[in-house]
Amino acid sequence: MRALLLLLILAAGDDFATGMKAYEEGRYKDALAAFSAAELAAGNTASPELLYNRALCALRMRRWVEAEYSAEKAAARGGPEFAALCNFLRGNAEFMRCQTAEAEALLVEADPTAYDRALGHARSSLEYWELAARSRADWPEARRNAERALLKLEQLLQKREEALANQKKKKATPPPPELEPPQDPTDPEESEEQTPELATEAEALSLAEVADMLQRLAAKEQEKRDLRRARRQSGAFKVKKDW
Repeated sequence: MRALLLLLILAAGDDFATGMKAYEEGRYKDALAAFSAAELAAGNTASPELLYNRALCALRMRRWVEAEYSAEKAAARGGPEFAALCNFLRGNAEFMRCQTAEAEALLVEADPTAYDRALGHARSSLEYWELAARSRADWPEARRNAERALLKLEQLLQKREEALANQKKKKATPPPPELEPPQDPTDPEESEEQTPELATEAEALSLAEVADMLQRLAAKEQEKRDLRRARRQSGAFKVKKDW
Protein backbone atom coordinates (compact mmCIF):
# COMPACT_ATOMS: atom_id res chain seq x y z
CA MET A 1 0.00 0.00 0.00
CA ARG A 2 2.82 2.39 0.82
CA ALA A 3 4.41 1.89 -2.60
CA LEU A 4 1.09 2.55 -4.29
CA LEU A 5 0.66 5.78 -2.41
CA LEU A 6 4.09 7.01 -3.47
CA LEU A 7 3.18 6.42 -7.11
CA LEU A 8 -0.05 8.41 -6.94
CA ILE A 9 -0.02 11.85 -8.53
CA LEU A 10 -0.25 14.58 -5.89
CA ALA A 11 -3.11 16.93 -6.60
CA ALA A 12 -2.83 20.54 -5.62
CA GLY A 13 -4.22 21.44 -2.21
CA ASP A 14 -2.95 21.70 1.34
CA ASP A 15 -5.39 19.10 2.76
CA PHE A 16 -4.27 16.46 0.26
CA ALA A 17 -0.60 17.08 1.02
CA THR A 18 -1.30 17.08 4.76
CA GLY A 19 -3.15 13.79 4.44
CA MET A 20 -0.30 12.20 2.48
CA LYS A 21 2.24 13.27 5.10
CA ALA A 22 0.09 12.04 7.98
CA TYR A 23 -0.45 8.66 6.28
CA GLU A 24 3.28 8.19 5.72
CA GLU A 25 3.85 8.91 9.41
CA GLY A 26 1.21 6.40 10.50
CA ARG A 27 -1.24 9.01 11.76
CA TYR A 28 -4.21 7.48 10.01
CA LYS A 29 -6.87 9.37 11.92
CA ASP A 30 -5.30 12.71 10.96
CA ALA A 31 -4.82 11.52 7.39
CA LEU A 32 -8.46 10.49 7.11
CA ALA A 33 -9.58 13.88 8.40
CA ALA A 34 -7.35 15.69 5.90
CA PHE A 35 -8.48 13.60 2.93
CA SER A 36 -12.13 14.00 3.97
CA ALA A 37 -11.66 17.78 4.07
CA ALA A 38 -10.02 17.70 0.65
CA GLU A 39 -12.88 15.63 -0.79
CA LEU A 40 -15.46 17.98 0.69
CA ALA A 41 -13.71 20.98 -0.86
CA ALA A 42 -13.38 19.30 -4.25
CA GLY A 43 -16.93 17.96 -4.36
CA ASN A 44 -17.71 16.09 -7.59
CA THR A 45 -14.28 16.93 -8.96
CA ALA A 46 -12.42 14.94 -6.27
CA SER A 47 -9.75 12.83 -7.95
CA PRO A 48 -9.74 9.02 -7.77
CA GLU A 49 -6.31 9.28 -6.12
CA LEU A 50 -7.80 11.32 -3.30
CA LEU A 51 -10.74 8.94 -2.88
CA TYR A 52 -8.54 5.86 -2.87
CA ASN A 53 -6.17 7.37 -0.31
CA ARG A 54 -9.16 8.15 1.87
CA ALA A 55 -10.27 4.51 1.50
CA LEU A 56 -6.84 3.31 2.63
CA CYS A 57 -6.99 5.47 5.76
CA ALA A 58 -10.46 4.15 6.65
CA LEU A 59 -9.23 0.60 6.13
CA ARG A 60 -6.31 1.18 8.50
CA MET A 61 -8.79 2.35 11.12
CA ARG A 62 -10.93 -0.78 10.54
CA ARG A 63 -13.83 1.30 9.22
CA TRP A 64 -14.46 -1.24 6.51
CA VAL A 65 -17.78 -0.03 5.08
CA GLU A 66 -16.42 3.50 4.75
CA ALA A 67 -13.24 2.19 3.11
CA GLU A 68 -15.19 0.15 0.57
CA TYR A 69 -17.48 3.06 -0.26
CA SER A 70 -14.55 5.41 -0.97
CA ALA A 71 -12.78 2.73 -3.02
CA GLU A 72 -15.89 2.17 -5.15
CA LYS A 73 -16.15 5.91 -5.80
CA ALA A 74 -12.49 5.91 -6.84
CA ALA A 75 -13.16 3.01 -9.22
CA ALA A 76 -16.15 4.78 -10.73
CA ARG A 77 -14.04 7.87 -11.48
CA GLY A 78 -10.69 6.27 -12.22
CA GLY A 79 -11.55 3.44 -14.57
CA PRO A 80 -10.03 -0.10 -14.74
CA GLU A 81 -6.85 0.77 -12.83
CA PHE A 82 -8.80 1.94 -9.78
CA ALA A 83 -11.34 -0.85 -10.22
CA ALA A 84 -8.48 -3.29 -9.68
CA LEU A 85 -7.30 -1.29 -6.65
CA CYS A 86 -10.84 -1.38 -5.32
CA ASN A 87 -10.91 -5.19 -5.58
CA PHE A 88 -7.57 -5.40 -3.80
CA LEU A 89 -8.79 -3.16 -0.98
CA ARG A 90 -12.06 -5.05 -0.63
CA GLY A 91 -10.08 -8.27 -0.35
CA ASN A 92 -8.15 -6.68 2.52
CA ALA A 93 -11.36 -5.55 4.23
CA GLU A 94 -12.95 -9.00 3.94
CA PHE A 95 -9.84 -10.72 5.29
CA MET A 96 -9.77 -8.38 8.29
CA ARG A 97 -13.43 -9.18 8.90
CA CYS A 98 -12.52 -12.88 8.68
CA GLN A 99 -9.84 -12.50 11.33
CA THR A 100 -12.26 -10.70 13.65
CA ALA A 101 -14.96 -13.35 13.17
CA GLU A 102 -12.42 -16.13 13.81
CA ALA A 103 -11.36 -14.51 17.09
CA GLU A 104 -15.02 -14.28 18.13
CA ALA A 105 -15.60 -17.93 17.20
CA LEU A 106 -12.85 -18.98 19.60
CA LEU A 107 -14.83 -17.41 22.44
CA VAL A 108 -17.82 -19.69 21.76
CA GLU A 109 -17.43 -23.13 23.31
CA ALA A 110 -17.28 -25.75 20.55
CA ASP A 111 -20.01 -24.22 18.39
CA PRO A 112 -19.25 -25.18 14.77
CA THR A 113 -21.65 -22.57 13.35
CA ALA A 114 -19.55 -19.80 14.92
CA TYR A 115 -16.98 -20.35 12.15
CA ASP A 116 -19.48 -19.88 9.31
CA ARG A 117 -19.17 -16.10 9.29
CA ALA A 118 -15.37 -16.29 9.26
CA LEU A 119 -15.52 -18.77 6.38
CA GLY A 120 -17.80 -16.47 4.41
CA HIS A 121 -15.41 -13.52 4.75
CA ALA A 122 -12.44 -15.72 3.83
CA ARG A 123 -14.17 -16.82 0.61
CA SER A 124 -14.99 -13.21 -0.25
CA SER A 125 -11.42 -12.07 0.31
CA LEU A 126 -10.18 -14.87 -1.94
CA GLU A 127 -12.57 -13.82 -4.73
CA TYR A 128 -11.58 -10.14 -4.59
CA TRP A 129 -7.85 -10.88 -4.52
CA GLU A 130 -8.17 -13.30 -7.43
CA LEU A 131 -9.98 -10.60 -9.42
CA ALA A 132 -7.20 -8.15 -8.63
CA ALA A 133 -4.49 -10.67 -9.55
CA ARG A 134 -6.14 -11.42 -12.93
CA SER A 135 -6.33 -7.73 -13.77
CA ARG A 136 -2.55 -7.36 -13.88
CA ALA A 137 0.28 -9.75 -14.61
CA ASP A 138 2.74 -7.86 -12.41
CA TRP A 139 0.88 -7.88 -9.10
CA PRO A 140 2.58 -10.46 -6.84
CA GLU A 141 0.97 -8.98 -3.71
CA ALA A 142 -2.50 -9.85 -5.01
CA ARG A 143 -1.44 -13.44 -5.80
CA ARG A 144 0.22 -13.88 -2.40
CA ASN A 145 -2.88 -12.57 -0.67
CA ALA A 146 -5.07 -14.98 -2.64
CA GLU A 147 -2.87 -17.86 -1.47
CA ARG A 148 -3.11 -16.52 2.06
CA ALA A 149 -6.91 -16.50 1.86
CA LEU A 150 -6.94 -20.06 0.52
CA LEU A 151 -4.77 -21.23 3.42
CA LYS A 152 -7.06 -19.46 5.90
CA LEU A 153 -10.04 -21.24 4.38
CA GLU A 154 -8.39 -24.63 4.95
CA GLN A 155 -7.55 -23.72 8.55
CA LEU A 156 -11.07 -22.54 9.30
CA LEU A 157 -12.63 -25.67 7.80
CA GLN A 158 -10.38 -27.81 9.99
CA LYS A 159 -11.27 -25.82 13.10
CA ARG A 160 -14.94 -26.16 12.26
CA GLU A 161 -14.62 -29.93 11.90
CA GLU A 162 -12.78 -30.16 15.22
CA ALA A 163 -15.49 -28.13 16.92
CA LEU A 164 -18.16 -30.37 15.39
CA ALA A 165 -16.35 -33.50 16.61
CA ASN A 166 -16.05 -32.08 20.12
CA GLN A 167 -19.74 -31.23 20.12
CA LYS A 168 -20.71 -34.78 19.08
CA LYS A 169 -18.36 -36.22 21.72
CA LYS A 170 -19.99 -34.18 24.46
CA LYS A 171 -23.45 -35.27 23.38
CA ALA A 172 -22.39 -38.94 23.31
CA THR A 173 -20.84 -38.86 26.79
CA PRO A 174 -23.46 -39.87 29.39
CA PRO A 175 -23.83 -37.56 32.37
CA PRO A 176 -22.28 -38.74 35.67
CA PRO A 177 -24.64 -40.73 37.92
CA GLU A 178 -26.39 -38.78 40.61
CA LEU A 179 -25.18 -39.67 44.09
CA GLU A 180 -27.82 -40.26 46.76
CA PRO A 181 -27.47 -37.89 49.72
CA PRO A 182 -26.30 -39.47 52.99
CA GLN A 183 -29.11 -40.46 55.28
CA ASP A 184 -29.78 -38.22 58.24
CA PRO A 185 -29.67 -40.25 61.47
CA THR A 186 -32.59 -38.12 62.69
CA ASP A 187 -34.62 -38.89 59.57
CA PRO A 188 -38.18 -39.77 60.67
CA GLU A 189 -38.36 -42.57 58.12
CA GLU A 190 -35.27 -44.21 59.58
CA SER A 191 -36.65 -43.81 63.11
CA GLU A 192 -39.88 -45.40 62.08
CA GLU A 193 -37.98 -48.40 60.77
CA GLN A 194 -36.04 -48.83 64.04
CA THR A 195 -38.95 -48.30 66.45
CA PRO A 196 -40.73 -51.61 65.81
CA GLU A 197 -37.50 -53.55 66.44
CA LEU A 198 -36.99 -51.88 69.85
CA ALA A 199 -40.63 -52.47 70.75
CA THR A 200 -40.33 -56.14 69.87
CA GLU A 201 -37.33 -56.53 72.17
CA ALA A 202 -39.20 -54.87 75.05
CA GLU A 203 -42.24 -57.04 74.56
CA ALA A 204 -40.04 -60.14 74.71
CA LEU A 205 -39.00 -59.39 78.33
CA SER A 206 -41.02 -60.79 81.19
CA LEU A 207 -42.59 -58.50 83.75
CA ALA A 208 -40.03 -59.54 86.38
CA GLU A 209 -37.13 -58.77 84.04
CA VAL A 210 -38.55 -55.38 83.22
CA ALA A 211 -39.01 -54.51 86.89
CA ASP A 212 -35.47 -55.63 87.68
CA MET A 213 -34.05 -53.54 84.81
CA LEU A 214 -35.93 -50.42 85.94
CA GLN A 215 -34.72 -50.92 89.52
CA ARG A 216 -31.07 -51.17 88.38
CA LEU A 217 -31.42 -48.04 86.24
CA ALA A 218 -32.86 -46.13 89.19
CA ALA A 219 -29.99 -47.29 91.42
CA LYS A 220 -27.42 -46.08 88.90
CA GLU A 221 -29.12 -42.68 88.60
CA GLN A 222 -29.06 -42.37 92.38
CA GLU A 223 -25.33 -43.23 92.43
CA LYS A 224 -24.67 -40.48 89.90
CA ARG A 225 -26.58 -37.94 91.94
CA ASP A 226 -24.75 -38.92 95.12
CA LEU A 227 -21.38 -38.63 93.34
CA ARG A 228 -22.17 -35.14 91.98
CA ARG A 229 -23.32 -34.01 95.42
CA ALA A 230 -20.11 -35.27 96.99
CA ARG A 231 -17.97 -33.47 94.43
CA ARG A 232 -19.77 -30.18 94.99
CA GLN A 233 -19.29 -30.46 98.72
CA SER A 234 -15.56 -31.16 98.33
CA GLY A 235 -15.06 -28.08 96.08
CA ALA A 236 -13.99 -30.07 93.05
CA PHE A 237 -15.90 -27.73 90.74
CA LYS A 238 -14.44 -24.48 92.08
CA VAL A 239 -12.78 -22.50 89.28
CA LYS A 240 -11.14 -19.11 89.01
CA LYS A 241 -13.27 -16.63 87.12
CA ASP A 242 -11.18 -14.38 84.90
CA TRP A 243 -14.00 -12.44 83.21
